[in-house]
Order: sequence, then structure tokens, then C-alpha cells
Amino acid sequence: MSLNILITSTSFMDTPGIHQETLAQYDLKLNYLRGPLDEATMLNHIESYDALICGDDALTERVLGKGKNAKLKFVSKYGVGLDKIDLRTAQELGIPVTNCPGVNQVSVAEHFFAALLCYLRNIHLQFNEVQGKGLWTRMTGNEMYGKKLLIMGLGRIGSEIAKRANAFGLQVYGYDQHPPASLIEDGIIEMIDHLSSHFSQMDFVSLNLPLLPDTKHILSAELIQQAKKELVVVNTARGELVDQDALIQALNNNTIGGYVTDVLDIEPMPSDHPLRYLPNVLITPHIGSRTFDSVQRQGMMAVQNLVDGLNIPLKNLNNSSLK
Repeated sequence: MSLNILITSTSFMDTPGIHQETLAQYDLKLNYLRGPLDEATMLNHIESYDALICGDDALTERVLGKGKNAKLKFVSKYGVGLDKIDLRTAQELGIPVTNCPGVNQVSVAEHFFAALLCYLRNIHLQFNEVQGKGLWTRMTGNEMYGKKLLIMGLGRIGSEIAKRANAFGLQVYGYDQHPPASLIEDGIIEMIDHLSSHFSQMDFVSLNLPLLPDTKHILSAELIQQAKKELVVVNTARGELVDQDALIQALNNNTIGGYVTDVLDIEPMPSDHPLRYLPNVLITPHIGSRTFDSVQRQGMMAVQNLVDGLNIPLKNLNNSSLK
């Protein structure tokens, strides 16, 4: 009897590629709901499924418990971050959870520079003026060259940003308890031990930490108060890394230069989100890893994790080319 699988990752379902073609060749009943889904929605649906290929859906203690009491056997997370999944409850209930590390760092690092350059050179505003309004308004932007970048979090994404930042002529600093030795040995980055002693010198800050209890609001009101007024913060990690109230106050008072973010505390963005209409903010809808290249890599890993975890057979047992 075919297993019933729920897919909620919109990147997985919206981007055609080998991940979809591969999944279709296995003996599964595929169902789709567009995520990220909140707890109430998950509670309404979880009992029907043997496994998930999920995005940033609310897999809380209640959701996992209800799923386990029905037939939930496996969670394959599309993507890297696991902060929306109650991992302790999953472990206690014996529900394996997998993710897709090591496949999206190039796309996210490229997005960091695309978004920062867009903001610094007013490309998003110029596009609206020229092609939206038909005006030849010419704004003056800023260079990156020679300025100081602090990368908070030197995992795979932060490390890729550091390597590319050197090519742009940035002075690169890092904050991480366990930085890759190669970045230091190769002279790519200079590490700092205490954020408060260096933060005021930075022109740009890149947030690349996982969301954990000790990293929530790591970009605190205290740090924001120390920032130079030209500081631009770029967030491609999690919205909750930032003390949003303190950030909005600084943006409204023009005591920092800008906030460029691919992530918010609530996604999708509510129409009345307080960051939406601020002129010194650039928001993209969590697309840092949403390239055809990265989606297929992540999608294939999510599919393979699911197939391996549940030992799912192909529809045609004579075709073993995908095993």
C-alpha cells in the first residue's frame, strides 16, 4: 500500500526539476499544501500523512504528537534550518527528522551580495523610477570597496560570503565560536571575540547564525545603539535574530543606514508588517536559496532522505537507475 506524503515546501513544488521527476517515480501518494503552515493548519491535516517533505511549517509538540498517534513516521525537511520543528519531541516520539545541509550556501551567498549591492546602488528604487514611472531620476549610491564587513556566523553560508567579500575588496571580520581554520590561515577573515568592542566600526553586518535560544535577538538594542549611522545590516538567516523593535526605532530615527532582509519574524509577510513601508529597508520574500540550481540540489536530498528513511520502492521495480 502506497504511503501518503504531504509536501509543503513551495520552492520544492514551484520549481520544476529532477527532484520532482525523481519523486514521481516512487510508489507514493503525493499531496500538496502551500506552506509555511501554522500550527492550527498542521493540526487539521497531520493525521492523514505517513511522512512530510516540509519547509518552515510549525511542527510543534502538539502537531507531532497528533501525527504520531495517527501514522506519521518521518519528516524530511527541505532546507537547512530546523528551528520550526520541535526536535526534542520528535526524538521522544521516535520520528526521524532529516534536513539538507551543504547544498544552498552558494545561492544564499550570491543573494547576499545581490541584495546588498541593490540597496547600496539604489537599483530597486531606480527600477521603479525608470520602468515604473517613466522618469530618468538619477540617484547617487555607495561603494562596498574598502569597507568593513562583520559576518556573524561562519558556517557554510557565512564562509562563502567571506570568500567572495575578499574579491570585492572588503575588510572582513568574523564572529563565531568555532570558525573554519582555513579562513583564518588563508588571511580571508579576522576574528573578533566580543561584538560590543568592534560593532561600532562596522559598515556592514551579515547575519548567518542559526536561530537558537542564545542567538535570538543577538542583534540587540545595545548593539544597534553602538552602530554607526551608515551601518547596513543584511539578514539571510532568521528574522528573530534581530530585536525588531530596536531596529525599527533606529531605522525611523536614521541612526543606522538600512536593513536588507530575506527573512522576517512572520512569513509570509502580513500586509501591515512594520518593516514594509520603511524607506531604508529592502525586503525579499525568503528567496536566498531559491535558484534552479539550489532547489534541485535541496529537493534531491530531501527526496533521497525520505526514500532512504522509509525504504520506499520504485513504482517500476525493474528500473533501478535511481537507486
